[in-house]
Parts: sequence; C-alpha cells; structure tokens
Amino acid sequence: MLRVSWATSGEELAAIPVEELRDVMSLKQRLQQLHGISRYRQRFLSSTSPLEDHDRLDAPMDVQLVLLPFVSTSALAPEVLRGDVAKVETMLLEPQDPNIVTPHVQPPLLCAVEEGHMQLARMLMDAKADAAVEGHGGYAALQQAAKMGHPDMVCLLLEEGVEVNMADSQGWTALHVAAMLGHKEIAELLLDAGIDKHRADKNGLTALAVAKRVRQHRIVDLLC
Repeated sequence: MLRVSWATSGEELAAIPVEELRDVMSLKQRLQQLHGISRYRQRFLSSTSPLEDHDRLDAPMDVQLVLLPFVSTSALAPEVLRGDVAKVETMLLEPQDPNIVTPHVQPPLLCAVEEGHMQLARMLMDAKADAAVEGHGGYAALQQAAKMGHPDMVCLLLEEGVEVNMADSQGWTALHVAAMLGHKEIAELLLDAGIDKHRADKNGLTALAVAKRVRQHRIVDLLC
C-alpha cells in the first residue's frame, strides 16, 4: 500500500494499492481524480527527498504531499495564444494560476478555446482552469467555443463536465450563440448534451427566436 499524507499536517489523504500505480505521475493523476487537486501543484517527498514524475512506485511506502502556491505572474495566456505546448507545460509546473485574468489578456482557457488549441485546453482543464470564468466579451469557455465554431472544443468542454446551460450576463447560453451564427453542428451537440432550448435571455428571447430574427433557417428547422 502507498500512503499519502499532507507534509504540513501529517494527516493521511489517501491509501492506494501499489499495483494500481506505475510512477509518480500516475499517483498525481489518481489524486486529481479523487480529490480534485491539480497535478501541476502536487509535489511529493519520500523521507524528505523530492520524487520526480518518472520515479517508479513499485513497493509499499509513505509519501508526503506538498501543495505548491501559484507564482505571481500573468505570462501564461500569451504563450497559450502562441500555441507553445512545451512552454505552457513548464509554466503550469511552476505552477502558474490557470484562472488569472488581467485587463488586457483573456483567461488562458479562453485563449485556447479561441485559437482551437485542443491540447492546450486539455492541459489547462487538467490544471483546474475554471470554464465558468468570463472573458472580456462576457463569454465563458462554452459560449466562446460556440462563437468560434469549434465543435471539437465544444465536445471537450462537455466531456470535462462544463455546465451546458451556463449563461452570460445577458442570459445567452451557447445555444443562443450557435443560433445567432448558424453553427448547426454545434447546436446539435448542445441539444444532445441536454441544453434547455426553451431558455430565454433577459429580453425574453429563446435560441429559436434569435435564429428566426437573423434568418438562420437551418437552426430554425432544428429547434422547431
């Protein structure tokens, strides 16, 4: 059995059969699943010596978990926009806050969504990026994916458990956005995921009403 305790308090966090693990990385992934702790913020000690991600875990032992604080910087989003996977991985390991927002830069996850960077979006979600954080235009990740016309990104966000009926400050869901822009495939994905097609915005408009206003006939047929 591999026992994990907090380095600060000594309180046991988990006890996992060794045969269910391969290495330190697999332990990080397991703890992320069990407790929602981003693998990028986890560091392990064994007898006060740090363990690396590639270190094998093939015998019973006790390890201590250190939860790293975020560094003070906002350089993550520009690297996401550039699509630099290696650089973003390095920054997340520092670790940098995946939810940081500045007056001039969108949240990192929104940057990945805008550019259609699937791998970076997965990494940021792995780092516990909050898909509900809104960007400068008022949209969160799912509405932004619908706006940009990225069906694969919509699928990823839904698979990660993003709330399908999330609305912006005006009451627009991702379905309203897809209806406005005529993105039929995305509208179909959202409907399959159980989005409420009858939900109205603050002006009383449903996605169907929006589609009718802008004459998106394929969306009208889909929503009728």
